[in-house]
Amino acid sequence: MEDTNISYIFRVNDIHVYLKIFAICLVEVLLLIIVLILWLITFWDYGELSLFLGVSLLIFLPILTFYFLKKKSSKEITVILSATEMTLHWPLKKMVITYADIKSYSACRLYQETGDVESVHIRLKSGKKIRLSATYGFCDIEPLREFREAFDKLAQSLKLPHELTWDEKLLKKN
Repeated sequence: MEDTNISYIFRVNDIHVYLKIFAICLVEVLLLIIVLILWLITFWDYGELSLFLGVSLLIFLPILTFYFLKKKSSKEITVILSATEMTLHWPLKKMVITYADIKSYSACRLYQETGDVESVHIRLKSGKKIRLSATYGFCDIEPLREFREAFDKLAQSLKLPHELTWDEKLLKKN
């Protein structure tokens, strides 16, 4: 690789935010069940209409909540590839990884029924794992695809060990 730096900006999944959104939807379902029971006790005279409205709200409100909040379950990062190291700029931190510190990596596109996933996993000699993945529907996966292809080409030229993760072995399309 030349002595120039190449920068990539893309969005990756943030599993912690995703789990918070899922928890919000779950709490919303539980609260709506309680409200539905109280609603039916209070307005039982209207019978089927009350039950229909209550069940409709119980189903559609959590789905709408998830739909409107799902884009927040990703974060934008910047990765700069140079001849000797890779710099990752997360929203709140910066990480510099020299290629000599990489124990192994995997870079592939996973094909699933729910949508494609672009994925780059880096295992460091210190034991730390870095996972960059973008799921179709939550993020635009094309910018990560460009980075994945460039990083894979660079890693092969540096003869870094390529090792698929367990889920990638199961889901990778042959």
